[in-house]
Amino acid sequence: LAQAAQAFWSQPEPSVIAPEPSIIAMACIDFDETAKVGPSWAQEASTMLFENNPEGALRAGSRALDAAQTHLERFYALHVMAKAKFQMALLLEALALTEEACSIEGVEKKLEAAARHLMAQIYINLFRTDDAVKTVKQALSNYRHSGDVLGEASALLTSAKLDLQRHHEMQVPRTLQRARELFQQSNEPMGEFSAIRLLCKLQIYKGKLDEAKELAETGLALFEDGIDMKGSALVLLAEVHSAFGDADEVEDFAQRAVEVFEKVGAWRQQAHCLRKIGEMTFQRRDAVNGWAYVKEALVLYRKAEHRRGEAAVLGQIAMAHFASGNFEEGQRIAEEALSISRDHGLLEQLGFLLNMVAEQKFKHLEMRRLQDPSYEGQSLSWHGRNAAKEALEIFSKTGNPKGTAQALVILAAAFLEMGNMPEAKKTATEAAETYNDMGDQVASGLAWSYVAQSVQFDNAEEAVRIAEMAVRMVREGGASDAEVADVKVIHHALLRMARPDEFNEGEVNEAYNMITEPVKTAMDTAMLHEQGKVAVFQGIEGMMVKPVH
Repeated sequence: LAQAAQAFWSQPEPSVIAPEPSIIAMACIDFDETAKVGPSWAQEASTMLFENNPEGALRAGSRALDAAQTHLERFYALHVMAKAKFQMALLLEALALTEEACSIEGVEKKLEAAARHLMAQIYINLFRTDDAVKTVKQALSNYRHSGDVLGEASALLTSAKLDLQRHHEMQVPRTLQRARELFQQSNEPMGEFSAIRLLCKLQIYKGKLDEAKELAETGLALFEDGIDMKGSALVLLAEVHSAFGDADEVEDFAQRAVEVFEKVGAWRQQAHCLRKIGEMTFQRRDAVNGWAYVKEALVLYRKAEHRRGEAAVLGQIAMAHFASGNFEEGQRIAEEALSISRDHGLLEQLGFLLNMVAEQKFKHLEMRRLQDPSYEGQSLSWHGRNAAKEALEIFSKTGNPKGTAQALVILAAAFLEMGNMPEAKKTATEAAETYNDMGDQVASGLAWSYVAQSVQFDNAEEAVRIAEMAVRMVREGGASDAEVADVKVIHHALLRMARPDEFNEGEVNEAYNMITEPVKTAMDTAMLHEQGKVAVFQGIEGMMVKPVH
């Protein structure tokens, strides 16, 4: 009997590779007043965080907590520890520490505001949108009452990011403009640039490239002498010209950014820059130069002993080998990335890499079965499920809903491949509910299409009903026409199998062919969405994954 399923296969960025900690932590450390007025150890810990050394900051906070004798000393220790845990992507632990810090009485309003602001950012990463909205409003109120202009500007940045997550783009420009004004009032060009960069990327997303270019040039003008941010401003200009399709301009600004970091021996920043340039080069379908940039970034990450970056680039290289069908070499490089992540406690990175490896095991299984239909591949299937289960355990511990949903989707696909419908239904339902909690209606609809095909033998009419819901969700969620059409194919196929008397034999056979042939599709690659591929399942007893390129 034919099985139809639709899978969201993730690309290496952003789902397989964890985000850079400097990006995740920016709002909570760059403009945090507690880093400037707190005790000397807390200021030193904030410097560690800015330099991507959360482990050192965590140790400093733990020592301070053990030695704390006053409420204020305890607050500082808990707050620094929470920031370190947040930068390490240990979201649930960070939230617990922040909640404890906020419960301390007698703390100044501006300090309480800093803790509330951090809590709001954690909620955003947990996709607890209602809690984030409530908490960022509390932080803004406390900042305003205490007269902390810089804190208010920083919280407005977070509020704008939250509006983007909620798809409330209309009010974002006004919020960011107010943040820019306050950063200017506080003489904080780094904060102003952060607002400019977010607004610039929003304009790129909207297709307003002239406005984006003007904003990026304004950002560059802020930093004639600053090293880190001047390089970042040049990279932003390169991104804008990449959206224009101006390859020569991209190369020019990218090389200038590299030179800025190279002159001062800033290897980590230079590696980040080269990796970003590599991604833009790949987007122009220039694989030769793209890999030259990525490999150079790998050398610099190793030179800087930046293990997270090293593991991320190795993951990208492994993914490239997987994509070309070189599974053995891809697995060898992926194992190196996994080893680095394990040895250095990079749990979030480890989870995303495990999801990548799990997915590729099933793609390898399909390739082997295409070569030899009698190939069972029990070992590949077992290793794939184990990797996804370990990833699920990691993300459940850290509180990462995106990684959790990704692992659940991969497991659902694995169980469908095995013909284990009860487990497929369970994991696909959890994935759909997780995506729904995240506010990702399209991904949730795709996951429900898994649920639909998992119940078709137990309750064919229920399968049709769920498939109809999946179609409605992806359409209302803003999916592309191709995505909606793909889910409709599944719905129509299930409908014909549930009600064969309404169709003639030729139409039923046609339905079989439609659901067992690969259908090209691509997720919306815009700013607020992930990128993915569709996989179609087929088979009689052991189903086979057929990845669509």
